[in-house]
Amino acid sequence: MLIKPGAVRTMTLSLLGNPVSSTSVSAGQFERQSFTLFGESSTAVGTQPTTAPPPGTASNSERNAERLSIPCTANMCTPFVRVVPPLLDFGSVDVGTLKSLYLRVENLSQVAATVQCKLESKVITCTRAPITIAPQQSVSVRVDSYPRRVNARYRKQIIVRNIHNRLNDSVVEVRSTHVDRRRVAFHNLFYQTLVPANEQNFVDFGLVPLNARSLRRVNLRNVCRCPLAIEVAADAADAGAFSAYTVVPQRDGSGRLTDAACQVARRLPLLERQAAMHSNIEKFKERTAGATVPEAAALPPRSSLCPVAVAP
Repeated sequence: MLIKPGAVRTMTLSLLGNPVSSTSVSAGQFERQSFTLFGESSTAVGTQPTTAPPPGTASNSERNAERLSIPCTANMCTPFVRVVPPLLDFGSVDVGTLKSLYLRVENLSQVAATVQCKLESKVITCTRAPITIAPQQSVSVRVDSYPRRVNARYRKQIIVRNIHNRLNDSVVEVRSTHVDRRRVAFHNLFYQTLVPANEQNFVDFGLVPLNARSLRRVNLRNVCRCPLAIEVAADAADAGAFSAYTVVPQRDGSGRLTDAACQVARRLPLLERQAAMHSNIEKFKERTAGATVPEAAALPPRSSLCPVAVAP
């Protein structure tokens, strides 16, 4: 390194410690280490002395050489993490349905740890971005299972990498049994379910205020060469919270609007206004805690829309 007269140069030192074993006494704790940096400075090569040195004496660069030592100390810690549980058993999962379980990653060390999940699967999904865990803290990682076909013995492994200590990588085994109790594979032979702006086959309602309706559209595509009669219904546990409706024909054979279409056209704007009013009321309640808010008008009866009641 060449430093001109009166100039200042900055050196960057990089310290890379060797990871300790998990069975070590100081595993996960700060350990103080000391070392020394040695340096030597002299006149730059090529600088001509003003007078020639006498015979038998050292040159100017040798006389001006200075050796220095810098004592250094550092507190070093090897991050260790623990993943629980080591086995995720989803049990029986229906084809075309989503089921979620959680992994807990604990940081056992006194320094922040960074982990990353590695997984190659079309059925199991989880976050693959690096996750930073504070010292002596833990985070939960959500693992989703979305089976696509029947498989009685599905097995997969999730590798949880410790970025700063690869000797501490963990392997989580995933098990599940993919069944088709609702005969989804059989139904797929006749029609397809298309959910807008969603790759997977489920409907996301997002945040819905209490006592307010939220509408989502699901398209059914007939892949057969003959007409299909489909009955749409919710599960018994959710029968009171969900209702299915179908779009009525807008015009009859003569080209005029049908009575049902006119009724739906009148009701839908009112339904949208009332849903927006409920949303504004909930937001107002959050901003002004304890304020009295008048009750909103009652929603129109469900019979105002045309439910699906076609025999299979």
